[in-house]
Amino acid sequence: MKDYLFKRFIQVVCNGKSSSVREIFSGVPQGAKWSPSIWDFDISELPSAISLSGIVFCYADDSGLWYRVTLENRSSIVDTINSDLRALMIWMNDNKTTFEPAKTSMMVVSQKRTPFDPSGIVMDGVAVETVSEMKLVGFTFDSKMRWGAMIDRAASKARTRLAALRRLSGLLDARNLRTMYMMFVRSTMEYGNVLYMGAADSHLAKLDRIQTSAERICGFKMESLSSRRDAAAFSLAVKMLSGKGRGILNDFTPHLYQIPESTNSTRTRSSFLTGFQVQSQITTKSLDVTRRGSAGAIPRIFAALPQPWIKFGVLNGWHMIEARCQQFLLSPNMLVEVKSSGRTVTSRRKI
Repeated sequence: MKDYLFKRFIQVVCNGKSSSVREIFSGVPQGAKWSPSIWDFDISELPSAISLSGIVFCYADDSGLWYRVTLENRSSIVDTINSDLRALMIWMNDNKTTFEPAKTSMMVVSQKRTPFDPSGIVMDGVAVETVSEMKLVGFTFDSKMRWGAMIDRAASKARTRLAALRRLSGLLDARNLRTMYMMFVRSTMEYGNVLYMGAADSHLAKLDRIQTSAERICGFKMESLSSRRDAAAFSLAVKMLSGKGRGILNDFTPHLYQIPESTNSTRTRSSFLTGFQVQSQITTKSLDVTRRGSAGAIPRIFAALPQPWIKFGVLNGWHMIEARCQQFLLSPNMLVEVKSSGRTVTSRRKI
């Protein structure tokens, strides 16, 4: 370990020119083989410094605390947070780690007209700033959790890149323009799309307009962004159904159940759904953003897929059908077939 951290040097190369070599005396080299292990070793005891009231989350160089405000702790939560921040500073000094109080901020997530007032929270003598938006590892969270700020940032970045692509439209053919659009424009609009797919249609329409402009400028046709969000949500669902979810994500694993054909005695809305279906993970009191999100969309997505495929996935493993189901969701009209037990079942998707 000493040899790894001793006598390390850094050099910057830009446009083919190299800077002078400088020795570095602190920090973990990013991207090196041992860097993740050293970071885990350094940060692993951080949660032990916080009270049971708070939840610590760490990812890369971002660390945060989450607290739930209830009627019972409403009068004492500020004192609890301040106590945890003091404990965090003690941990920081003991572990030779530095936090920057001036860059620390807090946000109250609430749908109430008059949300909880968190004033009085202090870190190392500096009042913690209250913000209405917070950016963590590329995601922009707003205080209402409506994803409008996230989509606005993604749309702004995509428009800038589309403007650059427009200037290249006279130099490249449609095939190359399509490739560049997928790499540099659409990728920015799809970062975290399973999370923000519950945003209002007015927000999601901003992204649709960018793709429509790209199709008009560059002369190609792409599958809709909404169908790609459905395909991504399906991929997440089958990952959890396969037992590959991690941590608290496993708590949201879809519940798969079977509807026998004999129950179709009445012409109700559910009477046309037989075989394997997915139970919704939301309640009647859930927010609209949750109903429209992946938790509310997954039952709809499974119901749209050919039932023989779902049965085949249940019996033989979801990885056997994941790719074809994604392609099915991406195609507005598609003739599909699946072979099972010597039979070929053909189905046509309807819009």
